[in-house]
Amino acid sequence: MPRVKSILFEKSARLTKVLSRSAAALVSVSRAKNDRQRTGEISRNWAIEVLKTCGITDIKVTGHAICKEPCLFLGNHMSYLDIPLLYTQASVVFVAKKEVQDWPLFGRCATAAGTIYIDRKSMHSRRDVARSIVSGILEDKKSIVVFPEGTSSVHGKPWKRGAIAVAKDHDIPVQAFRVAYRPARDAAFIDDDDLTSHLWNLFGIEKIEASLEFFEPMKITDPIENTRQMQNWVQDSLAKELQDDVSY
Repeated sequence: MPRVKSILFEKSARLTKVLSRSAAALVSVSRAKNDRQRTGEISRNWAIEVLKTCGITDIKVTGHAICKEPCLFLGNHMSYLDIPLLYTQASVVFVAKKEVQDWPLFGRCATAAGTIYIDRKSMHSRRDVARSIVSGILEDKKSIVVFPEGTSSVHGKPWKRGAIAVAKDHDIPVQAFRVAYRPARDAAFIDDDDLTSHLWNLFGIEKIEASLEFFEPMKITDPIENTRQMQNWVQDSLAKELQDDVSY
């Protein structure tokens, strides 16, 4: 029984810390308003603290240097942890499903950070998002992250080409990335996972390994072929990274 109480106390303490850090970041971002540099600093500091609380203290970053000009980042999507993980490496804006807006506290944080929301069932919404990507990168000089799988998974799913076609049409630089965690299934937020339950279980894990790998920045010349190239690279790299992980 003392051991059970200790585990419950530790989980509660970690959850409280994540919530308090997120609430503080929300207030700070709201005050920063249009100060992009300050907002980036707040997001990065929040990300480091949240990942640390979730047991991610060391991040292995490999591959090519991150694109220095405003660009479109494209990669696999395993978990909500992907967001703070990418924040630690670059000042970015995310494209996310509209349901994220309704997540307790985290939805408000995402909105304050400038997240672009998409209704996957609406062609009108998709067109609005495409316009937001173009104006965000070319006019506002922001880098934007899109998860072209459209949903989270461990092994990866076929990529949708919408954002890649937009990059081709507007000569926007693109850089692919790959995220991975160990143990993979405990970190992955997939299928019918519930956010509250998943977070609670996550706080029972002492350590999670996280890695990020970046592909060479490129310009899109052939949306079909370039999509295939990036998807294959991401998923092949992911398979190698997780080849001896038996958690899923």
